[in-house]
Amino acid sequence: MNDRLSIARIALVTAAALPPRPEGGHVLLVTCALPGADWPVAESLARELASKLDGDVALIDGTTHGAREAGTAAGGLAALMASGVIGTAETPPDTGAARLYRMPAGAATPIDRFFRVHAVANALKALRARFRLSVIQGPPLEECGGLLQQVDKVLMVVDGRAASPRAMRRAMADARVGPADIDGAILVNARCRLPSWWEDR
Repeated sequence: MNDRLSIARIALVTAAALPPRPEGGHVLLVTCALPGADWPVAESLARELASKLDGDVALIDGTTHGAREAGTAAGGLAALMASGVIGTAETPPDTGAARLYRMPAGAATPIDRFFRVHAVANALKALRARFRLSVIQGPPLEECGGLLQQVDKVLMVVDGRAASPRAMRRAMADARVGPADIDGAILVNARCRLPSWWEDR
């Protein structure tokens, strides 16, 4: 699913489906029910959207694998959630795509960081003020917390190698998330169809 044509189609559908906002940019969350091949999808989608939209696009690492060790320089998403201020050093232009900026995860943060609703609101307010669209590469659903309610769109990447229908149901139940809470699903490494309960939602 991570081929250029598929990503281009998903980008077009996603851009067209963004809800109207009276002011500020949109925020898109890319997550997964189970850890899988979600980061390449988020990065490819952000690149494609940056080439199509009029305005700056940000790709934000909201996962724990990109967090810096404790004691190293702060910055990135962790600092943004604490301060609500985007520093210029945190968003260097990506030389591979016009108007695409990157923000690292920043300092190591607790697994419940997105359950701090005020910090999430601070970060999203700053992102909306600065970028036309922000694509957040999020952690698995159960760690997304307040992101699920505060972003404009939620896309779930389903890795066909690991996510059986039973595993998906269990992961979504553990996160207290239903199919209605997800705006779209992207199937990668397909070895199965999306479960019927998703397609019939």
